[in-house]
Amino acid sequence: MAAESGEYGMLLGIPSLETGVLGGIAVGLIAVWVYKKFHTFNPPEMVGFFAGDRSVGIVMVFFSILLGFFMMLIWPPIQAGLTAMANVIASDATNPAYVGLYGMLERLLIPTGLHHIWYAPFLWTSLGGTATVDGSIVSGDQYIFLAQIAEGVDVTAGRFMAGKFPIVMFGLLGAAFAMYRQADPDKRPVVRGSLARSGWDGVLDRDHRTDRIHVLIHCTTPLRCAQCVDRGVVCAHVRS
Repeated sequence: MAAESGEYGMLLGIPSLETGVLGGIAVGLIAVWVYKKFHTFNPPEMVGFFAGDRSVGIVMVFFSILLGFFMMLIWPPIQAGLTAMANVIASDATNPAYVGLYGMLERLLIPTGLHHIWYAPFLWTSLGGTATVDGSIVSGDQYIFLAQIAEGVDVTAGRFMAGKFPIVMFGLLGAAFAMYRQADPDKRPVVRGSLARSGWDGVLDRDHRTDRIHVLIHCTTPLRCAQCVDRGVVCAHVRS
C-alpha cells in the first residue's frame, strides 16, 4: 500500500523514502560543498592515495549517511502534508473546484518530482474512488477506468485524468505557436522546426514531457504559474 501510494520506493529490495527530485537536489548540493571543501585535501603520506579528488567520494559517503538520517526526520511531515491535502480533495472528489486544485498542484509539483507522490494515491488507491466492475471491487481512478473499458460498461471514472489531455494535446501546441510568434523574424525558421516537432509530439502521443517547450516554460516563472492555473481550470471544467 505504501509503495503504491508513492510514499516509499523499493531500492535493492529495501523500502526507501521516495523523496523525488528534491532528494537528488539535496545530494547534489552536498556533493558540491564536499568537493569544494575536500578536493585539495592532503592527508599524511601513509594514506596519500586518498589525497585530492579521491577524498571527495569517501567523505561523501559519510555525509550521505547523515543526510539519510536527516531526511528520516523531516520527510515524513512533508509526506503527511501531501497526504492530508489528498484526503481533503478525495473527500469531495465530485466537486469541480477540488479536481481543479488537484490538477493545479500536480502541475506545480512537477519541477520537484513530487508530482509522482501526489497523483499516485488518486490513480491507484481508494483515494481515487472505489467501484464494482463485473462483480469485482476496483480501487483507484485509473484502475476503475481501465476495468470499465475492458468490460465494455459505461465509464464513470477518469475525473483525475481527463483534465490532463486537453493541456498536453492542445495547450502545448498553442504554447509552441506563441513562442514561434514571439521569436525574432530572422530566428523563426530556426525555431519553427524544433517547436513544431515538440508540439505535435504532445498531440500525437499525449506526452506532457515535450522537452523543448517544457524547458522554456519551467524556466520562466510567469509562464509556469500561468500553466499551473490553466491546468486547474481545465481539470475543473472537464469534471463539471
